Amino acid sequence: MGTTLPADDQQDSFLEHCPQLLRLDPEAVIESAGWLVQTFQTTRLFEVEPRLLSYPREDVEYGLEFMSTMMIIDSKAACAASPKLLLAGVEGGVQERA
Repeated sequence: MGTTLPADDQQDSFLEHCPQLLRLDPEAVIESAGWLVQTFQTTRLFEVEPRLLSYPREDVEYGLEFMSTMMIIDSKAACAASPKLLLAGVEGGVQERA
């Protein structure tokens, strides 16, 4: 999968909201981004909520499953509309598995 870097102003925004991206393994960040794009067919989720990229793909994937369990429905559409909801699912899933 080819990737392009966002424009400088968008990179600055990502780092402002999620400075730990600089310290993370780039391959792990790309893997999480790739899963989000493949699953939701958009980059909007991590453009709105760049902290999603700070979690390993497995945690992001489980976060969607966790949120669906909590909502007792498929939460994909709700998470697509509200990336913060997906982030809450990721954080809840990490906490559940800790």
